[in-house]
Amino acid sequence: MRSVLNSILIAIVLITMGCGGDEGKQESVTSIAEAGENSASEESPIAHGKWSETKFSLDTNQHYRGLFTKGDTIIISGSSGHVAVGRVQPEGITWENNFNVDSLHLRDVEFSAQHIHVLSIGTPGYLKSWRAAQNDPVASTWNTQYFNADSSVFMDGMDFWENGAGLVYGDPLDGYHFVLKTQNHGREWTRVPSDQLPSPLKDEAGFAASGTGVVCMGKGTAYIGWGGEKARLFKTTDYGETWEAIETPLARGSGKGIYSMAWKNELEGVVAGGSWEDPSGDSCCAFTKDGGRTWTLSQGGSGYRSGVCYVQDDMYLSVGTNGTDISRDGGLTWNQMNKENLNAIQPLAEIRSAVAVGSKGKGLLIRY
Repeated sequence: MRSVLNSILIAIVLITMGCGGDEGKQESVTSIAEAGENSASEESPIAHGKWSETKFSLDTNQHYRGLFTKGDTIIISGSSGHVAVGRVQPEGITWENNFNVDSLHLRDVEFSAQHIHVLSIGTPGYLKSWRAAQNDPVASTWNTQYFNADSSVFMDGMDFWENGAGLVYGDPLDGYHFVLKTQNHGREWTRVPSDQLPSPLKDEAGFAASGTGVVCMGKGTAYIGWGGEKARLFKTTDYGETWEAIETPLARGSGKGIYSMAWKNELEGVVAGGSWEDPSGDSCCAFTKDGGRTWTLSQGGSGYRSGVCYVQDDMYLSVGTNGTDISRDGGLTWNQMNKENLNAIQPLAEIRSAVAVGSKGKGLLIRY
């Protein structure tokens, strides 16, 4: 995977040479930060509440929510079609960011089978993908893999398994939940029939906050998070053929529910959310130790969470309106790291880092 992404970066360099696109810049580097007294015995600095933060800025006209990471590579998607691909270097992030995907409002980006996949919200709804032509990178184009012109379509996020199967989810359409499935790395998508899905509850819908309300993992297991009357998860263990509904204790009601989730393994994970309209509200994080059968509300934290990611050991990071939080005990308790308003966060475990993105071009690189 890393070598494939590196080859894509080389192709992007060929495409963008001489195109005059804006380049990202490193805005500032903080000194080592401190948060909380929960000092663990792990050797990692972040386990002891120490890390460095580097702010960066991309297109200030874009609101970034789509974020994919692998190795030292970062792919970001924005609200006016911007897709940026970069690599973390010792001196910062090197960006090649001249992609504009038809000025679509993109909310998620993924990578599968040498393709970058993007998802747009609103009507019409698009799933598009890009692959550099092997012998002519300049001829590369973004191809439409799925299109829906229904006036009520609203897609929220997507994810893939390693074998090329994948899922897209969105708000209910035609009276039942909108879930798409692929078996071939996104080349073809079909809608999961209503009789294979739990019935929607009152005002139940998803949230296009960070593209992480759906997670595919292991051999056929996946979760989709919802909000509304209840904050429920849909779980499958057979690549989306059958589904069951699981209730969580997260905040519920209009605009409330599960915005994001992250998993350490198939048993341990965290769901995060709350309400973007009430960023100081409570019941915004919960954790499980039994594969989602039971959930326990977390303690502490900075309110509404737009994105959460697993880091290492029992550590998770989350972002939202009021700042970045860290948990060092599997999601039981959370402490604030900073007050940056960010939308999405993903780990770069191989280089002991994490990256977060937000509105108006903002981003943050965390090293530990």
